[in-house]
Amino acid sequence: MPSNHLLTLSCSSCPSSSLDVGTYENQDLDIVVTIADDIVGYNGTDYVTGLGKYVGILELWRKKNSGNDDKWKGIEHGSQAEFDQIDRMNGSPQNRSFANINLQTLPGKTFSGRADLRVCIVKKDSDKRVTLPMFHLTTYDTDQRSNGVHEKIIMGKDQFDSYQFGTGSQALSEIEIFCENNEKTILGDDGACAEGERTVFASSTDGVGDDNPKTLEGLTPQQKARSMSFTFKNKACVEFTYDHYCAEEQYLLEPLLTKYKKCPKQAGGNFLFAGTSEEIIKKGECIKPPQTLHPTIAPVAPTEEPTEAPRSDGATVAPSASCGEKKIDVCVAIDMSGSICSSGNNPELCLSCDQNGSCDAGGFVEGGMCCENNQAVANFASQYIDALDASSDSGGTYSVVHFASNANVARYVHKNTRIVCAAIRFILTWFRF
Repeated sequence: MPSNHLLTLSCSSCPSSSLDVGTYENQDLDIVVTIADDIVGYNGTDYVTGLGKYVGILELWRKKNSGNDDKWKGIEHGSQAEFDQIDRMNGSPQNRSFANINLQTLPGKTFSGRADLRVCIVKKDSDKRVTLPMFHLTTYDTDQRSNGVHEKIIMGKDQFDSYQFGTGSQALSEIEIFCENNEKTILGDDGACAEGERTVFASSTDGVGDDNPKTLEGLTPQQKARSMSFTFKNKACVEFTYDHYCAEEQYLLEPLLTKYKKCPKQAGGNFLFAGTSEEIIKKGECIKPPQTLHPTIAPVAPTEEPTEAPRSDGATVAPSASCGEKKIDVCVAIDMSGSICSSGNNPELCLSCDQNGSCDAGGFVEGGMCCENNQAVANFASQYIDALDASSDSGGTYSVVHFASNANVARYVHKNTRIVCAAIRFILTWFRF
């Protein structure tokens, strides 16, 4: 069994409604869920692979249980018993109508509760993929905890044909939608993000275990408000990300948050899903994003007609004195060399943030900024960008780079000053991914 395997659902032995597949053209089918190691995700400043590695989940379960849980005793890493235990933790316990994937979110480990998932329809007891003309994936209980842990599903337009809210209208849904790079979705365009940008379906209200659905049908209004159904056509596999995360640790990816804060303790949760839900498919509001997505480059304005005819004597006419519209395009370079944050006479690169270390120039700062010098740089750069934007007639565009031993781009050109300023604070804060 491959090391990235999470679960296999054998739909000929589980409830027929479980994932809306049992047989196709007289062939029994299985559903296999694995960790995808090639999904590109946005970490707040750049697009990278491997954010949802789902690393060390067994070790986290063991740690959470402090080694006292009998189901872990005698299980060796990499053994068949370990894979069997994964199928018990991840799958369809007690042969329920739902399947689940368990995740554990650790304080300060920003993407520890994230899983990049590949869900494939395969021929029973084999790896042979089967393309289906259409199938559904319905998600349930997308809510959040009072301790700041939220849930979200991230999926590209190239994966789904359409999606449906569990409620009769989007306005009644408790799932908010925006784009992965923190841009709010333009709902008038049916929720389509820019070319190549994935869509985020995120929790917005607190929930508890007692409000979880027990069956696929007969959902309460609140359970419907936290459910969604995705329709896929002519596919054997679909890819998406599920994230059980501390929102304030991912504040660069959250449209309404502006600062970093570490979650206080470990939190576990389940990604709850099934196949077709007749109740949602028939009664929910269906959204099908347009095939032509938002353009990423604005059209070039046509050349204006001359305002003054040439003179017959050949003399030139001086242009009228006018500055025209004030437009701003600024790149901010942030110095992160050792001389900024390290104290003493022998500056060194600050690669960690420790109250007892030397990276405390100007005084130590809690919350990951580390030193007062970094705090001052972040404040000045943010105030500078805000002031420039306020002085522009139509706003500006901004980007951020940082340098020490090497130079890197922190934020490509963007017009949203809040996102740009958040990127500045991000690079000056020590995160533990």
